[in-house]
Parts: sequence; C-alpha cells; structure tokens
Amino acid sequence: MPRCLIALPGDPKAKRQVNPKTRDNILLVGSTGDPATPYAMAKHVRKMMTRSKLLTLESWDHTSYNSMAPKCISKTVDDYLISGQLPDSLQSGLCSIE
Repeated sequence: MPRCLIALPGDPKAKRQVNPKTRDNILLVGSTGDPATPYAMAKHVRKMMTRSKLLTLESWDHTSYNSMAPKCISKTVDDYLISGQLPDSLQSGLCSIE
C-alpha cells in the first residue's frame, strides 16, 4: 500500500535530511509555477529522498492533483494510490516524471 506524505515549504538550507526507509517509491507532485510552494523545494526534497519520484506539472496552479488536473497527473497519481506503481518515465507535454 502506498504511503502518503505531505510536505510543507521550509528553509532549503535546513540541516535535517528527509529520507524515509521505504520498500516502494514515494510520489512527489510539484507544479513549476506554484506561487505558494516553490518548485525548487519539490526538487530539493526529491534529491534528499532516494526512494522517490517527482511528477512535474508545467503550470502556475497551486494544487496539481484535483478534479481539474490534466490526465497525465490524475492518471499517474490515481494509479499510484491504487497500486503503488509508478511509471519509469513520462513525457506528455504538460507532465514529466524523474
């Protein structure tokens, strides 16, 4: 069963490392132009968490996963929440995963 973690914005120079020991990858979702939670923080968390993937949405929206999310976001997140599986790669114009 996948685990859900909520990350709040913080100091990118903080000394605390976040790297939970998990069997499966953790899915992080970030929007490149999010005015409330900077994309740089999502990338920073991704670098700290060795068992994670960052799903990126090219958008100015604050919330990437909602009822109006593009299919590349909703399908990837839905599949992850149901099966715990993530695609190895995704390039679909608005979305990418790394």
